Parts: sequence; C-alpha cells; structure tokens
Amino acid sequence: MNKDIRFENHAFREFRKKHLIMIENIIVAVDYSTISENAAKYALSIAAAGKSRVTLVNGTHIPLISDVQFDITASLDAMHAESKVNMKNFASKLRKKFSGVKITEVVEVGFVGEIIRKMAKKSDSSMVVMGIGKYDKFSEVVFGSTSTALAGTVGIPVIIVPEGYKYRPIGRMCLAFDGNKVPANTGIKSVADIAATFGSKMYYAHVMDEAVPIKDDSSLKSVYTLLNDEDRNVHFLKNVKGKTVELIEDFGKRYKINLMIMVAREHNFLWRLMNERNTKKMAFTTTRPLMVLAEKRK
Repeated sequence: MNKDIRFENHAFREFRKKHLIMIENIIVAVDYSTISENAAKYALSIAAAGKSRVTLVNGTHIPLISDVQFDITASLDAMHAESKVNMKNFASKLRKKFSGVKITEVVEVGFVGEIIRKMAKKSDSSMVVMGIGKYDKFSEVVFGSTSTALAGTVGIPVIIVPEGYKYRPIGRMCLAFDGNKVPANTGIKSVADIAATFGSKMYYAHVMDEAVPIKDDSSLKSVYTLLNDEDRNVHFLKNVKGKTVELIEDFGKRYKINLMIMVAREHNFLWRLMNERNTKKMAFTTTRPLMVLAEKRK
C-alpha cells in the first residue's frame, strides 16, 4: 500500500496507541467453495493485521428443494460427518498461509445464518465476513441470500466480499450516509478498530435525497468523535432515483475506496436500498467489499 495513504491520518494511529483497540473475533461463513475461501482469506488478512481470531462456521442442512428422496436422519448424519472432514481440510490449508492467526472451526447442524446470529450475540464477536458470487446462480440464490439476509439485521457488522476480490490493506474507507444521525451503536466501533489497525483515511459520502439538497454533515458528529477523525473528508452526492447503487459504486472507484460502509435502518431511503433484493444488486455489482452496519435492535 502507498506509504502516503497508510499514514495520512495521524490521529487514528495515535488513537490506537492510547486505547489499544483490537478486533477480537471475526466470524466467517464457509461452504468450502472458492468464493468462501476468498472471503476467509480476506478475514484472515484483517485478523493478521489486528492480531485477531477467526472462527470458520459451516451449517449442515438437508437442501430445501431436491429431486432426491432422503432418509433425513441418515443423510444429515452423513452430511455432517463429511462437513467436518471438509472443514478440517479447509482450515488446514488456511493455517499454512496464516500461521500467526488463531483459527477456530465450528460445524453445526442447521442453517449457517441462524448459527451466526447466535454467535453474534457473544461479546467477543466483532464482525461477520461472507463471500458472494457474481455469476454463480446457486450462490446468488442460496449463499448470496444468506449474506444479504444477515447484512443489516444481525447485531454486528457484516462484510460482504465480492467473488475474486484480491485483498488490499484497508487504506481508505467510505461511510455512505443519508443525513440522518448515525448512532454509535451501529457498529461504528468496528469501523474505528479497522481504521486504527490500518491507519485508514475516512471518507463520507452524503447521498442527498432531498428535493433541495442541504450540505450538512452535523449528523456525523458522534461518528467523528468516536473515530477521533479530525480530517472530515465529506462529499455531497445528489441521488438519482434508481441509480443509488451506481452513484455509490462510482464514488468508490473515483476515490479508490477499499471498504464501502453503509448503515441499514428502517424508514429512510438507504433502508430501501438495503433490503435483500437491492443489497444483492449492490453486492453483486460492487468491485470492493461492502460493510453493512445495523441500528441497535431489541
């Protein structure tokens, strides 16, 4: 990574020294495909930089739609046993490349999304990383929907990694927001952890949906404070109906953003963007990882 980018925000580096920030545990959903392997490598690269742990998770279940008659109990037991073997081989391969990172394996019967929801409630869970395919229809319908269903609805941030994305140190992050207050309990702490780990420069893209745009970034005051961000690189983008995804993606390309960040919450137009169908569009379109934060949910 360019030295100027890595060290352009002195405040974040000083903040890390004072507060000893650390990303504790990164959960990675895996199905042993090349897509999930790529996502796991992305998570492990973050973990290696932040001295974090990684938990690989697989859920074993009978396919909901099949033209084969199953003996459910026998078939599930066999699938579970096979998954354990696959996980062992999968994790072994990753340990050889990331020997300095502690990797834990979890193989349970059930849907991986529900397993992750339970794990996310534990205090040591920092974020979830999931891969998503662009052209594999099976991944789009099954694995892709798991990614987008979790994004914005689980209590910790979810990073969706596009198929084939090659890891780069997170030198530049962008929070796309809509003018409403961004509360600190959305997972902004994880953003601060990443920023402190990589010395990242923060960008803020205000996607304005008002008839008469008002260039006001006061809603980010709490975010500036939590991130200890004195730079405040804010950009105001006029939203075009039906083109929000393209607008944000174009911004990411122009400013060479390594990680795009969005807050999914109800009753505003970004929430309408972050429903399952449109999140798929964003995730399958973007060329960079997408981190989705959720408001605090009861």
